[in-house]
Amino acid sequence: MAWTTGDYLKEACGSDQLSAGLKSGIEGAVHSMSAIFEEDQTECILLVDARNAFNQLSRPLALWNARIFWPRCARFLFNSYRGYPLILFRQNNAFLLSREGTTQGDPLGAMMYAAGTLQLIKELKSPNRKQMWYADDSSCAGSIARVREWFNSCCELGPKWGYIPEPEKSFLILKTGLEEEAQAEFQGLDVQIVPLHRYLGGVIGPVINQRAYVQEKVEKWSGYTIKLAKVAKKSPQAVHAVVTKSFQHEWGFLQRVAGVSPKNISHYSSPSKDT
Repeated sequence: MAWTTGDYLKEACGSDQLSAGLKSGIEGAVHSMSAIFEEDQTECILLVDARNAFNQLSRPLALWNARIFWPRCARFLFNSYRGYPLILFRQNNAFLLSREGTTQGDPLGAMMYAAGTLQLIKELKSPNRKQMWYADDSSCAGSIARVREWFNSCCELGPKWGYIPEPEKSFLILKTGLEEEAQAEFQGLDVQIVPLHRYLGGVIGPVINQRAYVQEKVEKWSGYTIKLAKVAKKSPQAVHAVVTKSFQHEWGFLQRVAGVSPKNISHYSSPSKDT
């Protein structure tokens, strides 16, 4: 069903909800938000996470939204979730009835979440600010006052759809010199105010500060490489799979989304001879 009907959901979500599977959507989101942060009128970007999002999603509303935005798969989702799936416990006869959210391990889970939150995302749109969503990881860029208005709307409208923002897990990426205004605007919330933060595998903030983030990654991967080289003496095929299936893709992704030029990476860390 994902292969056969997924394109219809991608078309419905577009760039509004990236968990529908838009190709290169995450990379585009990182570059877009980084460019928006550099604009003069942008004062901050708020990164918001939701409480236990996939389990909190309103299942009735998600199935209803699927009828509107994803009709090709709506009946299949309804048949899958019309009852209450059993949540079993290992080495125990106890069980729970799952009445909300998506079932863990469901291949359609992320796509169902995209359909279930799409109407909320549309309601939060405004020409005064710019937002980006990947599943429950949402972000908004603009002036401090406009971003706070967006967050208030999230807290007001979100619970209806099963989206409950958690301020203590949220980060406000702020430009220099606006700390007092931001603290006054977000007073009473536990939002963490930072000059730079990780975003969808990339990083948003001043390029100078991004170098420290990249350097930390390089040092970590350098250590991994040394360990893999030792393991390769006994298990070369396993190490080859790790490098080609995961390791090199992580590094390639960072090179594509970080604002630091690859030609300047060599001076961040000097690998040892073992590396």
